[in-house]
Amino acid sequence: MKVQNELKNRTIEVIVAESIKEDYPSYRLEVGLDTENIKGSFRKHIWISLGDLENFISSLNELDKTRKGQAEIQGMSPGEFTLYFRAIDNLGHLAVGINLLEEDRIANDYSYNIKVEFQVDPTILPSVISDLMKIIE
Repeated sequence: MKVQNELKNRTIEVIVAESIKEDYPSYRLEVGLDTENIKGSFRKHIWISLGDLENFISSLNELDKTRKGQAEIQGMSPGEFTLYFRAIDNLGHLAVGINLLEEDRIANDYSYNIKVEFQVDPTILPSVISDLMKIIE
C-alpha cells in the first residue's frame, strides 16, 4: 500500500514482508517514508493481527462514506506502530499519519520516535482499501 499527497512529494509505503496464517494470523510489515525532510525504511518487526487489519478496513470504509472521524491500526507491540487516516475538516479533507517508535529498553543506547502526517486526496481511500483487501485474501 502506497499513500502519497497530491504533489507526490510525501509518501508512506507499507509492505507485507511476511505472514503467518496458522494459530494467530498476522502480518509483518516494512514501512518506507519519503518526505522533503525524512527518507527512511523501517524493517524492524512490526506485526499486525488479521483481526486488527479487518477492523481497520471496516473503519476505512466508514470513513470513506462519512468523511468523519478516524480509522486507525496499531501494531501488536503497544505504541511501536500506528497508521491512521483522519478527517481534518467538515469539507471531507483527509490526512494520513504514521507513528513509529523504537526504544532500547535493555541498554538504553538507541531510540527514535517518528511521526509523519500529511493531507491526502480523499478519493484514494478506495484504492487503499483494495490494497489492504489483497493482503487478507
